[in-house]
Amino acid sequence: MSPPPPNTTSVVPLAYVLFFKYMDPLTALYGAWLHLATPAEAARALAPGAAHDPAQAFVYRQAGGLALAVAALAALVPRVSTDLRVWRALQASLLLADAAALSGAYEALRRGGRLWPLDVGGRWTDDDVAVVGSYAVITLVRALFVLGVGFAREGKTDKGAVASRDKRAA
Repeated sequence: MSPPPPNTTSVVPLAYVLFFKYMDPLTALYGAWLHLATPAEAARALAPGAAHDPAQAFVYRQAGGLALAVAALAALVPRVSTDLRVWRALQASLLLADAAALSGAYEALRRGGRLWPLDVGGRWTDDDVAVVGSYAVITLVRALFVLGVGFAREGKTDKGAVASRDKRAA
């Protein structure tokens, strides 16, 4: 039985598949809902003292629209493409949005005096933990995937990969 071609998703570890097919789209969908349906909550998530300004609706709609696009891409690409290069290109591209989001969270925490969660008076809110924690995990998983961490080395099989090599051989 020969190993699968290197540029197919049959070599992707199951943990990545589950994360990218389910967790990532659901998280992005929640972000879209937050910005489109409850912009005041989105404003307070990292800036607890911020007042929602309806005149800035375009910002929330743009953020919500981006989150919807991310949710759609994250949900659809793993289901319609078996080309590993496509998956990697998508995740590498989404790392750009993650970097922007993390830098925005950093700035909000810095301006709010909450940059260091253990400092006196700098306690993080539940929203701070949720936003920064979720972006940190998502960004880490994307980066590890793009770097190929967890993939079987060439010539070796990975028990957690998506497709069963036994079924293909039959």
